[in-house]
Amino acid sequence: MAPTYSQLALTSEGADALSIVPFGFAVPQAAKNSDAAKDFIAFFSTPKYEGAIATDAGNLTAIKDGPAPTNLESVQTLLNNVPTRTVFDGVSGEYFAKVFDPAFGDLWLGKSTPAQFLSTLEGTQAQFWETQP
Repeated sequence: MAPTYSQLALTSEGADALSIVPFGFAVPQAAKNSDAAKDFIAFFSTPKYEGAIATDAGNLTAIKDGPAPTNLESVQTLLNNVPTRTVFDGVSGEYFAKVFDPAFGDLWLGKSTPAQFLSTLEGTQAQFWETQP
């Protein structure tokens, strides 16, 4: 699966936008040790260990009122108080699922080259937009 990108308007900071890439855990439905994986996620998601993401790794965490690195405190405040939006507002909701995500997923996972990615987008994108009202 390709990563999900969002964009946050930073109007109170005077900037137009800031791109963010959220990350987290998932347990595949067919995982052999799904209970152990869920236990690990619960363990790691406690304030003690999520907090280390901020203090040791210098990133924001999923904990709304958790610690934030000094250089990201204003971003954390905005994330907690300002709605986010997808990067491509106004693009048909099916565009990503049918055109972009499959091609980008292959690129991301090393199953295609950048040239193949662009070629795939060129063809599938044209077909997609021809079917749109």
